[in-house]
Amino acid sequence: MTGKRRNDYAAGGWVLLVVGLSLLLGQFFPNNGWQILALLGVGFLAAGALIRKVGLLIPGGILSGIALGVYLVDPVRSSVPEATAGGVFLMAFAAGWFMITLLSPLAGGWVWWPLIPGSILGFIGWAVYEERLEWLERLSWVWPLILVGLGAWVLLRPKNPQDKG
Repeated sequence: MTGKRRNDYAAGGWVLLVVGLSLLLGQFFPNNGWQILALLGVGFLAAGALIRKVGLLIPGGILSGIALGVYLVDPVRSSVPEATAGGVFLMAFAAGWFMITLLSPLAGGWVWWPLIPGSILGFIGWAVYEERLEWLERLSWVWPLILVGLGAWVLLRPKNPQDKG
């Protein structure tokens, strides 16, 4: 069996193990959803780092960010005002996306694209937390222009002679 194929089997085994343990623990702790999400997130992150698969870091970062957000805004243990809880949750969720990029070298290569959704979620979360919703309204006019500019750049940039197609 080749090393790549063995790693694929190991990744599948880790995923089944983590999901199964999380579901089993959920039976014993039914009102602690954030803990189950955290266990799933950490499990995926650990599997991605051990097996060196960036693809496993993605659900790991997302689930870990959601777990942190749920924990931080839980009304039982948190003093976050209800009006700003959505912002706190979004910033924690953004942290999970940033975690993917930070841990990606452990899985074999630098991955920068999670910084894009992480930055967007973080900015929206900050605006909601600071109650600066007018910034989001202004941004709704700016981001389409940014997309148009990027699209024009992609279409009009000089072609690399080595590119095919």
